[in-house]
Amino acid sequence: MSFLKRLSIKRYYKYKDEVIKRNYIASQTFILVGTIVALVNLLSNMFIRKTNGYIGNIVLLAYFVVVSIIRKPILDKHLQRSTLFLYLVQIPIMIIGILMGTVLDKNSLTFTFFLLLICLPPFILDNPIRHIGYLVGSMCAYLAMGFMFKPQDVFNLDLVHLMGFFMGAMFLDLFVLAERFDNLENYVLSEEKARHDEMSGLKNRYALSIDVDSFEGKRVFAAIIDIDYFKFFNDMFGHDFGEELVSYLGKNARKVFGEKYCYRFESDEILVLDEKSNEADFKKKLSSLKESFSEVVIRDKSFHPSCTIAYVHGTPESGGDMNELIRHADVRLLEAKAGGRGTVIGYPYDRSQKRQTDILSEVARSSNTNNLDEITGIPNMQFFRIRADEMLGNVLDLDKHPTILYFNICNFKAYNEENGFRKGDKLLRDISDILKDEFSNRLLARFAEDHFVILCYESDIDERLTNVNHRVKPLFGNIHMSLKVGAAVYTKGENVGITCDKAKLACDSIKHDVTRNLVFYSENLENKNKLQKYVISHIDEAVEKGYLRVYYQPIIDLVSGQVVELEALARWIDPIHGFLAPSDFIPPLEEFKLIHKIDAFMAEQVCKDQADLRRMAGRDIPVSINLSRLDFMITNIVDSIKDIVVSNNVDVRNLHIEVTESALERDSEELRAKLNELKEFGFEIWLDDFGSGYSSLNSLQDFNFDVIKVDMKFMRTLETSPQTKIIVKSIVEMTKNLNLRTLMEGVETENQARFIKAIGVDMSQGYLFSRPVPIDELKFDQKKIG
Repeated sequence: MSFLKRLSIKRYYKYKDEVIKRNYIASQTFILVGTIVALVNLLSNMFIRKTNGYIGNIVLLAYFVVVSIIRKPILDKHLQRSTLFLYLVQIPIMIIGILMGTVLDKNSLTFTFFLLLICLPPFILDNPIRHIGYLVGSMCAYLAMGFMFKPQDVFNLDLVHLMGFFMGAMFLDLFVLAERFDNLENYVLSEEKARHDEMSGLKNRYALSIDVDSFEGKRVFAAIIDIDYFKFFNDMFGHDFGEELVSYLGKNARKVFGEKYCYRFESDEILVLDEKSNEADFKKKLSSLKESFSEVVIRDKSFHPSCTIAYVHGTPESGGDMNELIRHADVRLLEAKAGGRGTVIGYPYDRSQKRQTDILSEVARSSNTNNLDEITGIPNMQFFRIRADEMLGNVLDLDKHPTILYFNICNFKAYNEENGFRKGDKLLRDISDILKDEFSNRLLARFAEDHFVILCYESDIDERLTNVNHRVKPLFGNIHMSLKVGAAVYTKGENVGITCDKAKLACDSIKHDVTRNLVFYSENLENKNKLQKYVISHIDEAVEKGYLRVYYQPIIDLVSGQVVELEALARWIDPIHGFLAPSDFIPPLEEFKLIHKIDAFMAEQVCKDQADLRRMAGRDIPVSINLSRLDFMITNIVDSIKDIVVSNNVDVRNLHIEVTESALERDSEELRAKLNELKEFGFEIWLDDFGSGYSSLNSLQDFNFDVIKVDMKFMRTLETSPQTKIIVKSIVEMTKNLNLRTLMEGVETENQARFIKAIGVDMSQGYLFSRPVPIDELKFDQKKIG
């Protein structure tokens, strides 16, 4: 962005509200700095040497004290006048500076005013034209006073100095102004991302926690809208479809109620707030929203969903009271659901203590279907949160560390695909029965799909979970499944929903970790979660601005010792978080189905680097790139890779495709067809991490590979375990019999290199030869092996 565009007046008006807030803070900073400067000058006059500015510093200190006293009552009532207030505070100081350099000291060269001209304006964030006008006006006032009161020869010298100071002050001021607007814009855009749910585009709970205070003293309607039979849509069409359905409802809600107060409240619930309508108009808006949601078209198919709505209206006395009003609406939703699909109910808000107690009793008196999960017969999420809140406040012994356990049945979707939904539901009932049995007299609920939650004491966990895992494992049959558990110890005064979210975060952190089934929440997990969210929201920026880099790791021919191939590996060097390891960004991008953005970038950049690689090596150097299973499932990666190669005029033989063994475990037929299409086009197909999974031999039987990359885990125990040497040797002999080339990953010592060369491994890579490095650090010198 050019310097002039950075100072665009449109930019000022676009962010005017934030400018006002910044100037409110700046007014406090300016008064504090001015007070300190005046006080230091006054003390210097008193204890070092008294100067002509002694009286002026007393006046200036008194002035700042008075301004600091009147600032808060004025700006708290009239925040929008914070910019004007800053100007009005500075102008008298400018006038004093002008008088000190003219009327009060006619025969001396001016110094104080010139300093003020440089130092004061940058405190104000404002329209650039007004800034320039402020500087020019101050200079003109000084020129007029100097011309009238100062001797001509002194004034002429001042005039020479003034021109330099004025130009310096103006350019410094405009530069600082542009930088401040850049920072303000980045803050506003980042805050906007942080406040919105990425999938639906609706505001999230973080945004709600900020907005609730704005409803203090205002009459407001709070409605929670729940998509009926959301689980059915998820199970039948997949979670992506469920997200599209929520997004569709959210889009319509924003049309009816506006962008400002529509929130993603739960996975299948939307919260809308309205402070402008009366009850009749609010009901009309709800009816309009229901009507617009009665028929939707997703993926070129027509569906007829419905939604159940509960609303509460009242005038909250504080932000906390507004949260309570919303909670009442959430509880009322349970009553609405008891009335069947499409029910709409509304009640006035009653904040009395009796009402807060009775609301639980009302839920308890409603039908069991209101409180119980329809498949397992145990309490559902809404009832759990209400009852847990009551128990933590009145029943449980906090000294025993009440703990939320969050259970996730990993790979439950594969069980449903293999056995059907009916058997899947039976598995859920069997697991819930085991949990009820092992955690008897503890609060248990099914939250959603394959997730269960238990409120227990910390001392309950180890022994009971051991028993649960022992009893659950046989139920999974031959399908690779596991029961992961996240635990979060309740903190007094914490919202139970937050504790549940912490337990879920802990559970999600080990979803793909085969070594652990239980983990407790910690701040490190929270930081990791924030980093994952940062990665998800900044992946496009990383690609566009070059934070994402291609590093190359040489692949060595073990006979000749020459670098014959390279593997391209992604690295993220972020301006805020620094160097991000692949483990920091690859898993979250895969989880949120954004990994194709990295893989497409890598393919494009590798093709662009081909000419430089050829020049550096003196010959063609093929490069292998890694593709995720998701690339094949959610994008047309085959055509994309073909187009990239053709558009960059790269020989197809210089780009190899790597897929991991784990990628072949699901959707194997579709994946095999796409890999064959790539192979027919001329690409070599490499199998990565061979030996790391459960179906290594099946992979060789079902797919047509050119190179087998043996997983690096074998190298870790090669020198300590005789069995490892036997296994590696058997793998190499088998691949040779299949006419496949072998590549050993993770070679770090000369002994390892000598051994794999002796048994006939074709190629190798690892830290013994080179770490992954940027292209300009590559070396193609011959390695001596053995």
